[in-house]
Amino acid sequence: FKGDNMTKEKFVRPVTYTGLKTTLGPVDQENDIQYLWKWINDPAVAKFTLQSWPVHLYAEKEYVEKIHQRSSDVIFAISTLEGEFIGMMGLHNISLIHGTATSGALIGESKFRGQHLGRDAKMLLLYHAFQILGLRKVCSAVKGFNKPSQIYLDANGYKKEWVREKMFYFEGEYHDEIFFSISREDFLPRWSDYTDKLAKVKSKSKKGRK
Repeated sequence: FKGDNMTKEKFVRPVTYTGLKTTLGPVDQENDIQYLWKWINDPAVAKFTLQSWPVHLYAEKEYVEKIHQRSSDVIFAISTLEGEFIGMMGLHNISLIHGTATSGALIGESKFRGQHLGRDAKMLLLYHAFQILGLRKVCSAVKGFNKPSQIYLDANGYKKEWVREKMFYFEGEYHDEIFFSISREDFLPRWSDYTDKLAKVKSKSKKGRK
């Protein structure tokens, strides 16, 4: 593919949720797969997924297709408010019986990392988990050396639950796996604060258009 022009015509993604800094919308395999393939093979991303070999295009296509076919998974494309596709985020192993799921995220475009866009998108994902799916708890597992993800989860209200020691080998050392979770009860006050901020932003935007 040539640069960032993946299709002949400009692709306009439907928006499911709009936040302060990001939007969540459906993943479109035809338009998104080249980005996903590029990102998953980025060494800065691969070190956190512990990939030991390149991911081929057909394998990435197959992975996305399988996720779309499973009722226990839901994935969203993360975009900037200007519509630029920057990553993916999802809920996995969804159990409506137990009211649980695990969350995962990827900010693929390096220039957008470190800007708290993942934190913003996570609020929208957790809204979907707790208020739309009616879940009671969302979990996430992080490699011990992945400090940015630990900080990001903590900022979104996740609490550390437990640790499995020396589970992963990376760069000559064994590393722990750390488990985090957030409950619906802990999320709702945060969501209330977040929607207040959204309302203020929308109010200012309307005044600016007058």
